[in-house]
Amino acid sequence: MRRRRKITGFEQLIEMPWWVSIAIAVVCYGVLMWMTPNMFATSSLLQGLIPVISGLAWIIVGLFLFIAVYSWCGDYLDKEDT
Repeated sequence: MRRRRKITGFEQLIEMPWWVSIAIAVVCYGVLMWMTPNMFATSSLLQGLIPVISGLAWIIVGLFLFIAVYSWCGDYLDKEDT
């Protein structure tokens, strides 16, 4: 009997509609740019992480936007085939 291959989260996002990745990107950006710095502002120990987290926000958002474009291209090509 063959083993089933595990599907990663990125593969699931690619199979979903492209706008799901856009929505996740917007939520991640809001959380990383505004919510997390406000939560860390009260802790003097974690205040040094605020610029790091804000800098990583663009990378994470870019990853989700890339997945959205990839998903959209897949949807577009599937519609052309039918």
